[in-house]
Amino acid sequence: TSSDALKNSTTRNRISVQFIGGQSNGVRYFKGVDKLLYAGDIPTKFKGKYMSLTFQTYCNEIPKNIVPHLLVRLSEFDMEVVTHPEFRFDPENDSGFVPFRVRLTKPPIPILKDKELLSGFELYVDDFNLDDATKAVQPKRGIWDTLVRRNNEPVPYASKVVDEQLRDCSLEVTFKYYHDDTFAPRIAALSAAILAELSNGVMFFDFDHWYYGEDIVSRVYDEVLEYESSFSADEVEFHVFSGW
Repeated sequence: TSSDALKNSTTRNRISVQFIGGQSNGVRYFKGVDKLLYAGDIPTKFKGKYMSLTFQTYCNEIPKNIVPHLLVRLSEFDMEVVTHPEFRFDPENDSGFVPFRVRLTKPPIPILKDKELLSGFELYVDDFNLDDATKAVQPKRGIWDTLVRRNNEPVPYASKVVDEQLRDCSLEVTFKYYHDDTFAPRIAALSAAILAELSNGVMFFDFDHWYYGEDIVSRVYDEVLEYESSFSADEVEFHVFSGW
């Protein structure tokens, strides 16, 4: 399930595992045959809080005045949420970290009761074209293919069904979160799902998890709860909100 993927930090080739500080500044890509390596293949000292993962939402446009709708929708999932007052979800001006003040109404551990937390994600918006993306994932033709003039059927970008959903999408919106905050996946995943819901778009996470349809947000929330419940009380990491 996707909650397992969240816990194990399994990622696709175009998703990075980022290390901060120490001897591994910058971004490293751990490439396997079909996907990046599991977190278990990463040195122990870099596990957990030093890793980042991303969700992508593919859509044709970002709805105008989306922030109030986003906050109302987020608040339906056992939390009170406020984002930075200057955040407008403007692709040109709002890239980078987007902070949220969060109070969980059903916290998983007693210490979080009535506590205001700082959480959020990094936001990036890029152009997307399905034809160009599909060309990029095509396997290279070998010498034997050329000799026998084999006409291989093109490999879909995601799958034939998902590609039909992606056909009209012109934007790729990335929600990047870090593992030093147990609740950042909640904010990032639900925000990505809500954007997909409001824009009739498609959400992506991990190697083969694609989400679309009317129940996208509730399905994602179920997986977020499963993910959060996998932590013991002493494993939960959070940041206390102290102001913008």
